[in-house]
Amino acid sequence: MIKTVNMLSEETFNEASKPEFIKSEGRYTIKSKEGVPYSAGMYTSCYSIEENCDKLLKVSIPYELSGERVSPRALVSFMGKDDLLIQSDYFTKGKGVFTLKKEIPEGTEKIKLEMLLYCFGKGEVTFGEPSVEMTDKEPHRIVRVASAFIEKKGNFTDNFNKTLEVIEEASLSHEKPDILCFTECVLDLACKDKLFITENGKEMQKVCAAVKKAGMYVIFTSHEIDDAGYKYNTSFLISDKGEVLGKYRKVFLTGMGEIKSSGLTPGNEFPVFDTPIGKIGMIICWDNWFPEATMELAKKGADMVFWSTRGFHEERPVTRAMDNGVYFIVSHSNPKNCGIIEPAWGKYLARADGSKEQGFVSALIDLDERLNSQYKSFGRNGSNDREVFVTERELY
Repeated sequence: MIKTVNMLSEETFNEASKPEFIKSEGRYTIKSKEGVPYSAGMYTSCYSIEENCDKLLKVSIPYELSGERVSPRALVSFMGKDDLLIQSDYFTKGKGVFTLKKEIPEGTEKIKLEMLLYCFGKGEVTFGEPSVEMTDKEPHRIVRVASAFIEKKGNFTDNFNKTLEVIEEASLSHEKPDILCFTECVLDLACKDKLFITENGKEMQKVCAAVKKAGMYVIFTSHEIDDAGYKYNTSFLISDKGEVLGKYRKVFLTGMGEIKSSGLTPGNEFPVFDTPIGKIGMIICWDNWFPEATMELAKKGADMVFWSTRGFHEERPVTRAMDNGVYFIVSHSNPKNCGIIEPAWGKYLARADGSKEQGFVSALIDLDERLNSQYKSFGRNGSNDREVFVTERELY
């Protein structure tokens, strides 16, 4: 079904940047050229397959790295009749190994693997033998994501009850979401003061109980105070079992409102949570005015980013989705701004129309769909958007 045509041939792109190629038993090294500012080259392997092979391609390539500003990459190209390019995709770079799992496109007759080195300065990469196999396709991960909004009552108790009402409403819907996200500090909406809760306090216990009964994931954002008295603006990720899987504390606090007036402490990381429904990242309000927040989540592998916010700018969530190749879910205090954005073209898959003061808006997303916008570093047949942005930002 798959046959090797040639194995680990050497290729360069420019005589001035030509590196040194060193082959030994099962090891294939590309070493930067002495005395030049930039080196680039690659090994290639080609395989022929049966036409219209409806399979999943799995490849792993071990590598070792040394030097500074060294960027090893691995790329697969699927080609049809007369070597016409059908599709190219980057591998995922892990610690010491590149991995790839891709559905073979219709019309593919040849598969080309490229193992590349881009290096500014002195460095080298050594690749091992590629491990190549084809298996049956796997089901796609289809997830229904939702953005929630509540009728603002101006007091903590009523806002809390409205929050629980929306969780129950979503759980009973014929479009029940897998994950529901609330706006920033939902319990404080339209209130003069701020309510600070604890992770194990009565408010969180009640929310977790409601989430467990609903049987879906919930992102619940609130002001938080820890045992030492530090205060935060926090998004809690609660599982469908009613357990707090983790939390994100807002990194980019507003200086006048949150640091000076409210005494909040900034968070210091952008965590990504690997769950059965996908890899989840969270940001809060002012975070989204800084591109590196979503960028960091995308670099860590987030499939979707949830933005809980009271501030809003029409173009920013669309830009973040497109810049990073991630689904972007907006949960705003104004219902008409709540929605779900796809990353290839920045279109809203669903958006609340503002006719309801309370409820949710949802959309189905395919986390394994190949998101491919038109203009790319190597054309329309180029790699999945998220892989392009993560991989090509690595060196520069």
